[in-house]
Amino acid sequence: MRKRELCACPLVRVRGMALQRANTMLRFSRIVDSINEWTGKILCYLILVVMLTGVYEVGMRYFFNMPTRWVWEMNGLFLCVLAALGGGYALLQQAHVRVDIVYDRFSTRTKAIIDLFSSSFMFLFLVVLVWQTSKMSLHSIKHLEHSQTIFGPPIYPFKVILAIGIFLFLLQGLSHFLRNLYIAFGGEEKADSGT
Repeated sequence: MRKRELCACPLVRVRGMALQRANTMLRFSRIVDSINEWTGKILCYLILVVMLTGVYEVGMRYFFNMPTRWVWEMNGLFLCVLAALGGGYALLQQAHVRVDIVYDRFSTRTKAIIDLFSSSFMFLFLVVLVWQTSKMSLHSIKHLEHSQTIFGPPIYPFKVILAIGIFLFLLQGLSHFLRNLYIAFGGEEKADSGT
């Protein structure tokens, strides 16, 4: 009978709901983290493609006197893909620039509170960026936009990838925010766990 009365207590139900919400938030964070981790692991192979095509261009230009029309433009587009899709992975790995002189001296909870405050600026910037790149991508798809160079590759797929990459960055920022929120309110998961 005592156990049944305890479950009927509103305070216990509220704590149970809060714990359930915290677990849902952390589950969401882990899913977003794994998506960005997977994306980052695939992107490392794109760096290899950029490097090999650059070597190919140099070889063709200087050894055979037959420069290509496509390598430098494609490498520029591939580097845009790397930058766009790599933002979320960099945030996951905490690879963005931060002044650690004072920050490292704080407790995990205080770091989480500071990160919660600074996340608002990141969200403001990324929401506007997602909105504008999505508009730009839709316009580019509508007109099947191509580059204005001699090679003239389609650039609408790259603009779509740009919008997706910035959206993944925003999701990773949300994941980081939720994890810091959990820690700020007394959660025990480490802020730098990554998963």
